[in-house]
Parts: sequence; C-alpha cells; structure tokens
Amino acid sequence: MKLRYSVNQGECFRVGLDCPNSIHLLDVDPAALPQDQRDLIADRLNGINVCKLGVWDSGQEPDVIVQKDTEGDAILLEAKLPGLDHLIEAARRNAVEIQKGLSKANGATPNPYS
Repeated sequence: MKLRYSVNQGECFRVGLDCPNSIHLLDVDPAALPQDQRDLIADRLNGINVCKLGVWDSGQEPDVIVQKDTEGDAILLEAKLPGLDHLIEAARRNAVEIQKGLSKANGATPNPYS
C-alpha cells in the first residue's frame, strides 16, 4: 500500500540527505506492521494521504478532525525524514498533541513536563 505524507526538507538538508520533494510516497505492507502502528496510520488515512489530526472544540464535546489549510485541503502529516520509522514517530507526536488538546478542551490542565 502506498502512503503519502510530508517530509521536512530542512531536516533532510541538516543531516545531509537529498530530498528533492517535500511530499513523499512510501510503499508499506500493512500486514508487516504491529497493530498499534497500523492503528496510528489508519486513524490519519484519507485515501493514501496520511493527514495531521487536530482537536476541534465547539464548546460541546470536542472532536478529533483532520486539519485543513485555508483552502480546505487536508494537511499532510510531516515526518522529520523519509521512511516508515519517521512516519510512525510523526504519528505518535500527533497523537500526543491530540491528547493534550482533548485534555485542554475537557478542562484538564495538561502536564507541561509530558
């Protein structure tokens, strides 16, 4: 299966990796991944696009939604470098952001040290 996501070209350049495009396609065999990694990616999939999730607080029950740019297009999840490990790391960072956003929306004070 192909996964499409964004790569931070500045980080690539910093480590000496030639990355001519900020959009990266990765072939992945879902069966080869552990369930927790499949869940992280599946939660963010929109077609082949791996999208960044955010919390939308309407004042009622907060929702987890795909973040969109000003033109209404889904924002791709950005990994520091190309590769499955970096994509999984980006999805985990996004999951932490979601938990913090949900805690804030529900009135809990997030731990600044977590």
